Amino acid sequence: MATGDGASLELQGWLFATFSNWAPLQDLLGTPARVYDRVPADVVFPYIAIGEAEENADDVECIDGSEHFLTCHVWTRDQDQQGKVEAKRIGTAMNAAIAAAVASAPDLETHRLQVFARESARYFDDQDGLTVHGVLIYRALTEPKT
Repeated sequence: MATGDGASLELQGWLFATFSNWAPLQDLLGTPARVYDRVPADVVFPYIAIGEAEENADDVECIDGSEHFLTCHVWTRDQDQQGKVEAKRIGTAMNAAIAAAVASAPDLETHRLQVFARESARYFDDQDGLTVHGVLIYRALTEPKT
């Protein structure tokens, strides 16, 4: 049976560190990179919010695995009338940061990261006419280290 939020919590921290420390994201978001779990009331645009997480048991042949869906939000303000360009650039940099992190250090503290891949990305205008919202959903498969 899956162990609960241990892997989910580790994935959240891993995502936060991966995005915060990736130089191309710092170039787009500022240094330190504006990456949040809980967005402050006086937030400066653009920024990334680590959002919703879903964890499902993925137990196979006595392996205590979990399948995770992690949602990350990109928020930009269209000050230069560029449409969704800035949000898409940030989304592309997020994907590159993840690819580099998976290639260099694919394991978490107490779990193995079997799979980490982007499932989908959507970019759309907010009702205020200035804000662009990007929603990137990632899928991960984990199992405890033995």
